[in-house]
Amino acid sequence: MPSNWAQKAVQTAQEAGLVPEALNTAYDTAITRSEFCSLAASLYCIWQANGQLKDITPDPVSFTDCTDENVLLCASIGVVNGVGDGRFAPDSPIQRQQAASMLHRLATLRTDYVDSTKNKMPHVFIDGENIRSWARSDVYWACNSGIMTGTGNNAFRPTGQYTREQSIVTILRLYDTSYAAPPVANAEIPYHTVLDNSGAGVSRMHLEDKDGNRLLTDFEDTDGYFYDITVFGDWVGLMWNEHATAALYQPTTGKRIDGYYFDGIDEKYGVAWAWAYDGKDALVVYADGTTGKTCIPETMWSEGRALVWADANTLAAIDKNGNTLWQYKTSVDQDTLFYGLGDRLVIEKGNTNALLTNGKLGAAQTYSITPSKWSTNYIGGNNGYYTLYDQNGKTLTGSYANALDEVGQDIYCRWVSNTQYEYFHCAAGGSPTICCCSASELPNVWKAPCSSIF
Repeated sequence: MPSNWAQKAVQTAQEAGLVPEALNTAYDTAITRSEFCSLAASLYCIWQANGQLKDITPDPVSFTDCTDENVLLCASIGVVNGVGDGRFAPDSPIQRQQAASMLHRLATLRTDYVDSTKNKMPHVFIDGENIRSWARSDVYWACNSGIMTGTGNNAFRPTGQYTREQSIVTILRLYDTSYAAPPVANAEIPYHTVLDNSGAGVSRMHLEDKDGNRLLTDFEDTDGYFYDITVFGDWVGLMWNEHATAALYQPTTGKRIDGYYFDGIDEKYGVAWAWAYDGKDALVVYADGTTGKTCIPETMWSEGRALVWADANTLAAIDKNGNTLWQYKTSVDQDTLFYGLGDRLVIEKGNTNALLTNGKLGAAQTYSITPSKWSTNYIGGNNGYYTLYDQNGKTLTGSYANALDEVGQDIYCRWVSNTQYEYFHCAAGGSPTICCCSASELPNVWKAPCSSIF
């Protein structure tokens, strides 16, 4: 039987003649490329019989490893592509982002197709940077149209597996839009800051709502003008009286926490530190308007993780909910803690540096260390040359002059020459794989997320 959430939809799809007999079993297993084509071909033939297709001229295609008529049909009408060298790889499973692309290509064949991405901002998933560029508009279309949804917790999991029952349900939604899921709404930012000038060379700012109305005009004696405003979810962080006073405030509820200011905001996971103005501790604050426990942080939040002091000689890695992931005993008399990112920290012992991650101290190095954001890899810098290493100090790449930056999850960028730069993929402890290489002047994408490059 299909899973509980899918049973009704699968039955409806079966009654509509959308589901080939071979797929009426093992519903929770990953669907293969050829199996997905059999579903797509069933829907295509129904649309064709009902006169719902544009004027299409199939382009005959052949593969060396597949003669399945459903695969050849889908390839001839542009719903699927081969994998190179004349192959199709019919038995390979598909990823969620690949499914979105196939569904979108199939939808464009209908006479009533509407591009729902042109005039609508795409939904931003917390793992959106992992969606490849060739699938990005397809994923947004599928979500905006209610054909596909996320996997919970505002995630899409673009490289996750796609099951038979998920495929059947989405084909049904494409067949009849009355079965489509409610489109995922984009988060609307309720407030924004506007920079003013007092006329005396001192910058001031005020807060406006989405309609342009000025807010907080009756807050203390400020008349709504502040030296600093930080918007974070339902919160705004305020500083006034020449930076001598700070508070966290919720305009919608009036909730207020005096003496704290925002720092180390992790927008992706909706968590931040609010430091006490005396600098003695920090409060965990969430974008939904709630707060967590008070801690003494050692690093800023990154990927929903941070390092805090459990006691005077113990570092603890915590997640955004305050759960302890691991601990590490250290002596502040012998160690210098000088650069951290989330649950990673560079520790100096004498004349050497080492990266602390997952509760373990890596190999000692004599050069500077920059921890990766998503991986246990790190970038070592020595006299203007940079190399990627794993946690054990093993060299993963050659040495690159001038710059080597992490620009996405396991994606790095380095200069090949003065006019050419290169992006490569390298997972934790793995071997680098070149993604692309471009000739340009210093590009604006140098510091951009990998999602805007691919």
